[in-house]
Amino acid sequence: MTSFLEMLNTHPLTTPQAALDDKLNRAWQKCLANYGFFIGAMPENLPDLTSANPTPGIKIFMGSMHGNLLVNEESALDPFFANGDRLIAVHAEDQNRIRDRRAQFAGSTDPAIHSQIQDNQAALNATQLALKLSKKYGRRLHILHMSTAEETDLLRHEKPAWMTAEVTPQHLLLNINDYEKLGSLLQMNPSIRSPHDNEVL
Repeated sequence: MTSFLEMLNTHPLTTPQAALDDKLNRAWQKCLANYGFFIGAMPENLPDLTSANPTPGIKIFMGSMHGNLLVNEESALDPFFANGDRLIAVHAEDQNRIRDRRAQFAGSTDPAIHSQIQDNQAALNATQLALKLSKKYGRRLHILHMSTAEETDLLRHEKPAWMTAEVTPQHLLLNINDYEKLGSLLQMNPSIRSPHDNEVL
């Protein structure tokens, strides 16, 4: 490993400049690898996001998060895309759909249900919204850990030149058939998908 870019959902959260400075200072003293620290979007910290420095970008949790780090409604997301020019990286899941499906599957103890609660549609909904806002403002956008065939097909046809995406190894190499062997060790966000998703990704 030669480099890492750390996410912000740590204790304390990397949301103001002071927390970013603290991490940078500790990394400068200890790290042998190249490093960077994302700063996190919260409804009330837009000024920090436009001025924070140095940072590789802004991380927005559109889903799979709770409390102040969750920014999931279009009206709340719009100002982040409209102001500034640094990269926005998103965890793209539709929190409203996740909440509704969690209620639908309440009481189930099968670990594999996780992939039905946080399903392909939840990921696609959020990626569509982020793409819409990126196009609206011409804002650099990165989809973190893209996990579905549907998102892949969407970006294959609609991705502007300034937008990027990534796929993590687990979404290429593992799928829902592995729940039988791995059980709850396979629960992650975004959730593990089907063999078809593996192939398309």
